[in-house]
Amino acid sequence: MIAINLLSPQEKKSIKNLELFSTIQEVLFLILIFSAFAAIILVFANRFLQERLDGITAKNSSQIEVSQQINSQITAINQKINSTDKIQQNFKTWSKFITTVSNLRNNNTSYQSLAINYQNSLLEISGQSATREDLLAFKDNLDKSGLFTDIDLPITDLLPKEKNVFHIKATINLSKIK
Repeated sequence: MIAINLLSPQEKKSIKNLELFSTIQEVLFLILIFSAFAAIILVFANRFLQERLDGITAKNSSQIEVSQQINSQITAINQKINSTDKIQQNFKTWSKFITTVSNLRNNNTSYQSLAINYQNSLLEISGQSATREDLLAFKDNLDKSGLFTDIDLPITDLLPKEKNVFHIKATINLSKIK
């Protein structure tokens, strides 16, 4: 087969330029299609990720709210525990104290009233003693017990020799009471 070239060099150049333009046009068209496809994928990915982010944010905010409620409950419980602990630290077994005080008296001394003022650490005892010596022995027992300081027995209560009516005030040593 014989090929005859009937085209002029300008037409050949024009055809080559047309083929090059056509190739460039096809490449640009393919790039445009791929770019459009990538843009569509990115838009859907953006929406998907935004929905996931919104879901995670809502979940986290609800978990934060639950955590804050739990923290407030824990704080309330801790306050109750601290209050209870403070009450227990200040607790004194007054029944043992009263038993100890009643054991300090002798058989010839009786109480008519026994008052404890915790805020002022004060004990007031009113009663009657058969003799002055019994009353002094009772006061001495209070001194020796170590439970009291500043024991006040008015001198007027010691004037009669028998049937002494007394009113004793003493400061309680709270550190000795458990």
